[in-house]
Amino acid sequence: MKEDCYITIQLMADNEEIPMFQQVADGLIAHIRSGILRPLDKLPASRVLALKLGVSRKTIVKATEQLLLKGVLVSRERAGLFVAPTAM
Repeated sequence: MKEDCYITIQLMADNEEIPMFQQVADGLIAHIRSGILRPLDKLPASRVLALKLGVSRKTIVKATEQLLLKGVLVSRERAGLFVAPTAM
């Protein structure tokens, strides 16, 4: 199954002040605030997103776990991650 990933986040690999997972989380929040990602939109699979952004899958998982804890994303069993209905 091929997924088209429309999420693009400018990451700074040499930025020691902001960890890569935080840059990804901040980028996803920026996409939500700008309307690129809307409430109830499904996020691409972690492997697809990692490949698109050029980071490890662990980085994506850590970023999305942080956003799940903050209530920005919601998880649906066997369906994936979605932007929370009340996000931003």
